[in-house]
Amino acid sequence: MSLLTPRAEAWRKIGCAQEFNQYKVHCYFREVTSDLEAPLLVFLHGFPTCSYDWSKVIDELRAYPILTFDFLGFGLSDKPWDHNYALSDHADLTVEMIKRFNQNGRKIFFVAHDMGTSVCAEILARELSGTLPATIQISGVLLFNGNMIMEKASLVLGQKLLRTRFGFIFSALSSKRIFMYGVRSLS
Repeated sequence: MSLLTPRAEAWRKIGCAQEFNQYKVHCYFREVTSDLEAPLLVFLHGFPTCSYDWSKVIDELRAYPILTFDFLGFGLSDKPWDHNYALSDHADLTVEMIKRFNQNGRKIFFVAHDMGTSVCAEILARELSGTLPATIQISGVLLFNGNMIMEKASLVLGQKLLRTRFGFIFSALSSKRIFMYGVRSLS
């Protein structure tokens, strides 16, 4: 018996599991062969959500190849207690998933929301510094609803607690009620 809602179960079924640093990452990938010049759209989700956020958008973009996945700690991906959830680690995961799924060598167009904008900014910084693999060619980005400078971010109390060295304890003690309170405070 699945503990997932029917929609989450359907999303899991059309995706696939990939291993990354010994952890399972839930991915959704769709290739199209009708236009080999079309960029691979890479969707990066925000905090505290997952790749399912993009499902309706993806449905509307049938002509484009799509890659999206749940960062470690989110959605259907593993949530290891001892993992360092740094943006640089999320960027490492993003680069690795692009390398695995972009076998046609398409240019990459990022669409990023919230925390995903910070992950994308890290990838862009790697491109500028020359440390991004040469096989990843970025054609453009769409960044929305995110803060690029942490000092300027307006974090809610829960987000501030998660960023401390004791964040894992707060995470372990959290409940659906606490999560919903935090999400409601964002609107």
